[in-house]
Amino acid sequence: MWHGILLCLAIAAGDDAADVVDVPQQLMSAEKLRRIHQAVDKNKDGKVSVAEVVDFARHMNQVITSKEVQGILNELDKDQDGKLSWQEHLQDLHRFHDPPEDADEEMLKEFETRVAFEKEKFTAADVDKDHFLSPEEAVFLFLPETHPEVLDVVVNDIMKTKDKDADGYLSPQEMWEFSAQEGLSEEAMEDFQKLDKDGNHLLDAQEVRAWESGLFHTESEMLRLIEVADKDGDMEATAEELENAREDLEDSLAQYHLNEWAEHIEL
Repeated sequence: MWHGILLCLAIAAGDDAADVVDVPQQLMSAEKLRRIHQAVDKNKDGKVSVAEVVDFARHMNQVITSKEVQGILNELDKDQDGKLSWQEHLQDLHRFHDPPEDADEEMLKEFETRVAFEKEKFTAADVDKDHFLSPEEAVFLFLPETHPEVLDVVVNDIMKTKDKDADGYLSPQEMWEFSAQEGLSEEAMEDFQKLDKDGNHLLDAQEVRAWESGLFHTESEMLRLIEVADKDGDMEATAEELENAREDLEDSLAQYHLNEWAEHIEL
């Protein structure tokens, strides 16, 4: 069950964005939009900047995922002590990922590698080192982008797994795991170039981290939100500009986030 929830959370964080925008979105009322604008406008200057929207989006992602992970924890917490033990998490891994009886050596090794990876994440998420995960710490386990040390574990694993030539960097082929014969889509290549901050046509761990943290997606989505609403070219949006852009944002990923925020904050 919780694997489906995690997929939804990944989409909300920016993954599979193309699939999200295909889902019809309800046009938000002008009043709700103005209240969201007020909540995002941290410095209360009557405008929202890209930085303010990105900060708010990351905050709301934490709020939303914390609520969802509580449901996951309730299911996995077999002794109902309000915490997740490593054995409870391991039991769930076995339930969903146990190799079949006829598994070969490679499949067994893959499962062992997965368990070791999850154990490393669990340890990093256990901030108070009591060998259990509180509801707050469980968020870090299931949503690694919400804690820097857990995110480090994920990024290090990606670099180790995908870096086939062991040069410490990922090429487009390594990052997106495609063969030379398959080629790379224009959109994927554009994403790679944006991630490649130093322009060396390779991604280092910090550049991969921007992708895995969701920051790359969040910045892109919120920049698009401001660009659509901003009519005077100052790269900030007033409540009126945002309201006037309602129809332009309809069925967009930005509209998806606006509706999601409205569900989880008092408007």
